[in-house]
Amino acid sequence: MCVCMQWGVSVSPSETDGTLEPALAGSFSLGEKLHKRFPPSQYGVISRHGTRPGIEGPICKINQDRAFMSLHADHPGLRYFGLFDGHGLNGGIISHACMETVQNTMARDDMIEKEPEGALRRALAAAETMLEEKLAAGAQKSGTTANVSVLYNGTLWVANIGDSRCVLARGGAPMPSPYDKAGDAPPTMDGRESPRSSNSSSASELEALDLSVDHKPDDPSEEARILAAGGGVSHAHPNTGPARVYSAGGRSPGLAMSRVLGDLRAKSIGIIAEPEIQQVEVGEKDQFVIVASDGVWDFISSREAVKIVDAAWRKHRSAATAAKMLVHEAKRRWQKEEGEYCDDITAIVANLQWQPAAADE
Repeated sequence: MCVCMQWGVSVSPSETDGTLEPALAGSFSLGEKLHKRFPPSQYGVISRHGTRPGIEGPICKINQDRAFMSLHADHPGLRYFGLFDGHGLNGGIISHACMETVQNTMARDDMIEKEPEGALRRALAAAETMLEEKLAAGAQKSGTTANVSVLYNGTLWVANIGDSRCVLARGGAPMPSPYDKAGDAPPTMDGRESPRSSNSSSASELEALDLSVDHKPDDPSEEARILAAGGGVSHAHPNTGPARVYSAGGRSPGLAMSRVLGDLRAKSIGIIAEPEIQQVEVGEKDQFVIVASDGVWDFISSREAVKIVDAAWRKHRSAATAAKMLVHEAKRRWQKEEGEYCDDITAIVANLQWQPAAADE
């Protein structure tokens, strides 16, 4: 059983500002209980569709990013959340199907409490198998990234495929709590008394730690695998753009990642769907994580993102607003650098020290 908050982001051409608030979907009753489990002050996700140049101005693209956040009903305190950035003609279908498969597989995994890393691997493998067996025709030249995390008993596991990224903010003052004004703060995830939060955090105290590695084709180990499989790699260059993967002597698929879910045709030239998983013990100085698509990371560094989120969170006392501010800043930089073209931009922000209310049985 899993009580979850799930986002399936879509966009209508009539939306002119491009900002999408989370769209909640599920078969259960939403309301106060859901907000207690994932209060906007402590958790936030925002997605903004991309644009492309048009004759009369920028044209809205269909948003192919998807994200979810879930609380496991059978294991109170076990949270998992993930982001999928689709690409190709069927990228939105692929990312949505993978999001649902990963989320549902983890919810049904009897070993998730004892083997969080194994549960992550099984869920991502199930997503790839689903594409091979049910969506093979549409997944030949379309695919998605996957960055999925499990947080349980003070440990965070992060599984990554592709170039979506998870960043940990360490140091600084404790993040604002919705209980600060009431003076009745609950204990943190490990049972410690909640420290008093601050409206300011010294930038020099904050660290940004990447908990995932972007899978780029020109990374030496990734390139070696692709070349050994008969593929080719063009290296990143200011005049030609990011590194890409091609069939030997060919012009396709032109992938800017070396690992993806889907893109089944490219699997014969060294593209793989094997996740890399990092594990970190969450200490009292570990404040929050940011999980974002490359729409953020193309023009904002991990360090900058942590500073933007920290400042916005403290000013507005809201993780949801902090996520929105990060996405808006990424959009501003896209406009500055690329004009009317902009990728889809999605960000999840989660307080690592906040313990949600247990799900109902």
